[in-house]
Amino acid sequence: MSDSQTRKKNQQRSRRAREEWLPALIARYPQAFFDDPKARKPLKIGIHKDILADEGNQLASYQLTSALRWYTGALGYQLSIQAEAERIDLEGRAVGTVSAEDAKAAEEKVAVIRERMKGVRERKVQDQRADRWMKKLSKITT
Repeated sequence: MSDSQTRKKNQQRSRRAREEWLPALIARYPQAFFDDPKARKPLKIGIHKDILADEGNQLASYQLTSALRWYTGALGYQLSIQAEAERIDLEGRAVGTVSAEDAKAAEEKVAVIRERMKGVRERKVQDQRADRWMKKLSKITT
């Protein structure tokens, strides 16, 4: 499989995680998973095992992994990972706290996410400028 095919497959899986599998988690476990990024809380370490063990779970292991990767990789979730913040289980009960190491790793991920977002914004501005110039050029040449 080429890099292009792999990238396309990963993008499709990521979109499905965002559009299908994550809403299923939010509906099934409303005390643990939140649609609003600002409401997200640190999850229990190993929560995927709890979900897979739940008889009501409808997601396959790879679907759950994709959905959790999307959820926990989001800026809102990473911002919630603060030292000593409570981690929650599927019922929303506190089951531990965030370690200093985890908080430091989240801080680094936030920096990477923000840098990536900055690059996306810059490319969008460049594309808009190019579009404006193309429109001006087309008016001049016609």
